[in-house]
Amino acid sequence: MNKTSNLSLCLGLCNFLCLLILFLPAQAQRGCATNNDPASFSQAELNRLTNFNNYVNSLPSSNPGRVRPVGPSVFSQRITSEPVWLIPVVVNVVHNTDVQNISDAQIRSQIDVLNEDFRRTNQDASQTPAVFSAEDTRMQFYLACQDPNGVATTGIRRFRTNQVGFTTANFNQVKQAGIGLTSWNPNQYLNIWSCNFNDPLIDVLGVATSPSSFADSPGLDGVVINHEAFGRSTGTVEAPFDLGRTVTHEVGHWLNLIHIWGPRDSNPACTGSDEVADTPTQRAPTAGCTHTSTPCTPNVPIMFMNYMDYTDDRCMNAFTFGQKVRMRANFDPNQPRSAFQKQEYSISGPAILGTYQIIRDRMSVVFPERTYTLNGNLPTGATTTWAVGPGVTIIRSTNSSVTVRGTTNVAFTHIQARINNAGPCGNVTIAPFQLAVYGDPVVLNVSPPDNVPTCSVPTNACYTVEVQKTGQRLQATGNNTILQQGANGQNNQIWKVDDRGNGRVSFTVQDGTNRSIRAVNGSYDEWLTLASYAANGQHDWTLGCNPADNTLWRVSYPSNNNTWDIREFGNQSELQLWGNTSDPFYDYRSFRFQPATCPTTTPPPPPPPVGNLAFQTVGYNCNTGVWQWQYTGGNGSSIETWCPGAFGNRLVSMNNVQSVTLEGHQRNGTTFNVSAVQSGQTFTYTFTSSCNGGTTPPPPPPPSGALGILAPTFTCGTGELTINTTGGNGSAIDYQIPGLRGWGSNPTMIVPSWQRNGTTFTLQARQSGVEAAPYTFLTNCGSGRLAAISDAESTELLRVSPNPTTGQARVRYYLAAGKQATLSVESTAGKTVYSLPVKGADGPQEVDLNLGQQATGIYLVRLKNDTVNQTVKLLLQR
Repeated sequence: MNKTSNLSLCLGLCNFLCLLILFLPAQAQRGCATNNDPASFSQAELNRLTNFNNYVNSLPSSNPGRVRPVGPSVFSQRITSEPVWLIPVVVNVVHNTDVQNISDAQIRSQIDVLNEDFRRTNQDASQTPAVFSAEDTRMQFYLACQDPNGVATTGIRRFRTNQVGFTTANFNQVKQAGIGLTSWNPNQYLNIWSCNFNDPLIDVLGVATSPSSFADSPGLDGVVINHEAFGRSTGTVEAPFDLGRTVTHEVGHWLNLIHIWGPRDSNPACTGSDEVADTPTQRAPTAGCTHTSTPCTPNVPIMFMNYMDYTDDRCMNAFTFGQKVRMRANFDPNQPRSAFQKQEYSISGPAILGTYQIIRDRMSVVFPERTYTLNGNLPTGATTTWAVGPGVTIIRSTNSSVTVRGTTNVAFTHIQARINNAGPCGNVTIAPFQLAVYGDPVVLNVSPPDNVPTCSVPTNACYTVEVQKTGQRLQATGNNTILQQGANGQNNQIWKVDDRGNGRVSFTVQDGTNRSIRAVNGSYDEWLTLASYAANGQHDWTLGCNPADNTLWRVSYPSNNNTWDIREFGNQSELQLWGNTSDPFYDYRSFRFQPATCPTTTPPPPPPPVGNLAFQTVGYNCNTGVWQWQYTGGNGSSIETWCPGAFGNRLVSMNNVQSVTLEGHQRNGTTFNVSAVQSGQTFTYTFTSSCNGGTTPPPPPPPSGALGILAPTFTCGTGELTINTTGGNGSAIDYQIPGLRGWGSNPTMIVPSWQRNGTTFTLQARQSGVEAAPYTFLTNCGSGRLAAISDAESTELLRVSPNPTTGQARVRYYLAAGKQATLSVESTAGKTVYSLPVKGADGPQEVDLNLGQQATGIYLVRLKNDTVNQTVKLLLQR
């Protein structure tokens, strides 16, 4: 058997080839030239392999990052999900003919296959027999976006060689300068070469270096693949090796896996081993899709569908748990690939343990709020999308954590995170974090009585009312509005539900003010207020429970079934009416009633005298707009305060300095009316922003005409793209194209060659601190045509960013204080896909859009009332 830099032909025994030809004359045989035979290793390589095998075999079974959790007992402590690793790939295409110069699409199809196979999202995963432990390896691959010098790249390199083809004897020449392409840093990239194999002895599909040889020849590290086996169902691939599984197989070798029958050409005496406990030992490779090999243990089937066997691509579909452990162990400290620079993400948090309850005549588990954390460094601009399994409800989430609770009757569920733009050039989905819902199964000899109510809230009792989406409570304020706020332990978050007859109830806050929730006319988008109860129907409500979860309720106005809803109002979330009960339950329209103790009927002792409650401005900087203030005097109890146009309801303490940043137009000569309530007494104060005698404000910019962005100048050959503008005030202009360059004074940027056809860019410019309407530009060097979307219709009254968007966008609008309007999103066909009533206030307002369910295309974002009708074109693209 030839040995060239520790790599030689796996099937070098002529007798074995003849045997295959004799018994399988009609089948193409997978040819792998990777050498796993220790007999051919140098002493140094053998020592490294032995040390690695000993290390893998010594891994403790109690390590949750190494063994499959068995039973719920492992969840009795705080645990961390097994990290997902991101591995950058560079593909080196070495070709002698145009046919061998495989396309970008063929290469990308191969990366897709790698991710599907290593994350076990492959469509044929269900074909793995249940007897085997098929696993998600928690490894993902992506085409590198930066070369070793930090320069942007597609992750694909190409070289035309004079070499007609390569064989098992000279395939390392594909990695030599002048003949092929040298590797990029093997501690930063997985190097894969595509070339033409023309070995006269065997139809070679691929070969990989062993981690044991890495220390001796790092420059040769990587995987070499015949172009006819590179990719899935496209380009030059040929059946039966046309589904990309050759690369999966060889990357398995790169990660220290051995052929499933052992390190040699065959295993007739059953003495060989792949060093993995959960792969059955077999005597020889499996050819085609027939079970030609025989097991070494009677009544134990062979695992012909394993990626490390020799079956055709269509029959491969699984790595085992033991293979996953072995592959991941390479990256542990002091192991062969410990220096490899990979990104890593995981989820950590406590076990979800609950108590049994009878809900709707069945046993379920109700568990309290639990918070889970995403571990790993999120790149700038990355966002996280959270998903949960059966019975789990997301209460609130950020990019780095999620808080959940739930009601379920399943034993295990999960939490999952998707990091968008985890990059530097792609998305990553964190493996589902399995959670035990409750401990060992318990038999409860409980028979629920026949009259257990399944969908009712007892009246003449007190509750806290929680918003399903956020977990926050409805709270009465001093200015008679109802907000959602965090738990504060005070009576302004306790509501008494009284039976008003005819299936109607009222909600009275238990803060001693005797105010109940009312709707003046019950109309769509009406903001709800508090007032003393009156038997005029304005204070009466009907209740309906969610048929899928009777711990969630909806509250409706009887005459038209418009329902309670939490909508954003300025910087607060107020209670209003929205829609009707024919709609499904939505997060902000579902409420959870938690029993609370009604305050004692004995009147509480009167609060101490308020005295002289004083409002004091501590500091003001008109350059930054930061206004600092506090309350002094009073009786020492907490103060509820608000200031229209500056800040919403806040609960503050005496002598506790607060701050708020004023908008630019509010920083000089604007008067603010501050209200405060302490112990039931209301006070009002005024503050007028002024720059006189204080910090000198920045000079106003010169009068600005409407700065606009014109169609850019774009040269396909060089990639030069220059942003052209019109109008403005003559002062300096900054330019930006997200994805190419941040803000800068040079209007010319370079578009990489791979983005010069079919890539959409958002062109931006700003002058004197004011951004012009963005211009959307589509590169189209394939036919010389240019396509663009102008946003000339928009004004500063309405702005949407980012534009284009992949689904999430933020709308910023200006509307006079107290003025109402409708914010909508319409398709080009005139169909309204989103509509929201909005209310103006001093300064700009913002609303988040989620168009993730809509089709790719152009949409109109519209702000409209009797005096305003503004639109902005929004490009939605995937």
